[in-house]
Amino acid sequence: PFPRGYDALTFYVNIPALIDDHSGLIQGYSPYNWSLFMALGLILFNQVETVLVLSFIGGILALIAIFRLGRYWLNLDINYLMFGIAILYLTPTIVHQSSREQKVDLGLLYISLIIVLIFSYWLKKHFSEKKERVDSAEASINPSKKITEKLFDPYIVLIGLLSGFAFGTKFTTLFLFF
Repeated sequence: PFPRGYDALTFYVNIPALIDDHSGLIQGYSPYNWSLFMALGLILFNQVETVLVLSFIGGILALIAIFRLGRYWLNLDINYLMFGIAILYLTPTIVHQSSREQKVDLGLLYISLIIVLIFSYWLKKHFSEKKERVDSAEASINPSKKITEKLFDPYIVLIGLLSGFAFGTKFTTLFLFF
């Protein structure tokens, strides 16, 4: 197998090859966190095929994240959800990046969906009625615990870490923040 697209040849699959050739990180390129993940194909298995599969796997993981997001946050019927996932995956952009042009965009889509999923977990946690009753009862007993809990919320910390990883993958992640 050989990457057929110009971007894959010159940049996205070339970076894992350069990392393998130099046996370390390379200088002078824009952020490439997902390319570091893709470089495992050459470092561990010494095969370009594995690099291409690791690029493709971002799309499969994105489908799983969309399924979880649709079932958890939107409470969609499984038939409508599977139909929507099939329609999404058959769009020309995703088909092109899955089969012809291996880029980091499918991995970036997966990371972005995980950020949205964690945000939905956070919303559900903080806006449930049961949580408000527990907080109001606990705040009268121990007000310092409520302040500490707000500062070190694990969902917010995980969203921050994944946002940094996504921004290190491609600068277009800035659109997610807006």
